[in-house]
Amino acid sequence: MRIVAAEWLAAHPEHPHRPELRLDAVGVVIDAQGRLVALDQLEAIG
Repeated sequence: MRIVAAEWLAAHPEHPHRPELRLDAVGVVIDAQGRLVALDQLEAIG
């Protein structure tokens, strides 16, 4: 995940540089009818 984040930040130099970076992730599960089944947030995964 850190590699993906680093590549994204390198490709978007308009975002300000920060000496430290915290990575969070959000998982979303939706059923066949489009209803939310689960929502989970993981903080500081990197």
